Amino acid sequence: KAPAAAQPADVEKPPAGAPDLPALGKALCAAGQGTDIKALFALFEPVMFDAQMNMIREFLQSMAEENGEPVQDPLEAAIKEFEIQAKENPLVVCRIENTAPEECSEQILQTYKDLNAAPQACGSITMTSKMKNDEKEITEPVPAVQFNGRWFLFPAM
Repeated sequence: KAPAAAQPADVEKPPAGAPDLPALGKALCAAGQGTDIKALFALFEPVMFDAQMNMIREFLQSMAEENGEPVQDPLEAAIKEFEIQAKENPLVVCRIENTAPEECSEQILQTYKDLNAAPQACGSITMTSKMKNDEKEITEPVPAVQFNGRWFLFPAM
């Protein structure tokens, strides 16, 4: 018997992250300016991001149990909160000034050591941004990490 034809739902979603630092920078601005919070979260490095979400989930569960309330999914709650903020104060300027590989900082290495993981490489995206309510543009580096050949934003909290 021949296997059934693949349904469109079986198509794999594109891999998270980006193939290189310039592409990651472009995706960061596109998600930010499009207020596409799910796309933005897909740019965060998943090992670290999931670990942070699990810590938040455990905290919310303990709070909910104490208060006798239903437990919120922290990812859904974060997406909703960010969407509200993005609508109230949208990103109006987003420029990638520069991207460059760089040494992994001690903080990044230690964070991943605690999770039994290590990035292949680290880098930085220098981004100029301005939210609607900001007085002026801000230029700052955004740390990035490489895992399995793909680049991700380092989810610093």
